[in-house]
Amino acid sequence: MKNSEFIEELLPMQPKEVVAYKCPYCHDIKTTEFAAERCIEEHLLDKVINDMWDDGATLQQIDDQFGVFNGCLTEEQKTVTKDSCFVIEYLALCDKPAYRIVHIGSHWGAITVGGKGSYLGYYEHDVNMLYIKDPHPLSELFVYEFGK
Repeated sequence: MKNSEFIEELLPMQPKEVVAYKCPYCHDIKTTEFAAERCIEEHLLDKVINDMWDDGATLQQIDDQFGVFNGCLTEEQKTVTKDSCFVIEYLALCDKPAYRIVHIGSHWGAITVGGKGSYLGYYEHDVNMLYIKDPHPLSELFVYEFGK
């Protein structure tokens, strides 16, 4: 088959319309309406979970209500609140309790911590629940100050 014959064979092909659904929160494109609705529900659930967290709930109370940690919290994690802080050395090489939980996601209990543990400034990072250990009170929160 010559190139010109191949091109002539392809010419009758027409583009096809594709239907997709866009989440209004994260703007992800989903292939089904159900998937887009599920994405919206997860965003709304995240809002409820984080409002509860901001109001002072413990990780255990959030897990009891929504099951985001699948009942797998350690005894010390169960009592953690927004006023708890943690040493997470691999973040900015800080060996002080400089990080607090700033966001809890409904997607399998995704945890985001934030803090200012070094000269690099404020930093947020998703962490594994294994790093949420040995909680310190808010009074021990370390905030790096340049020159001190």
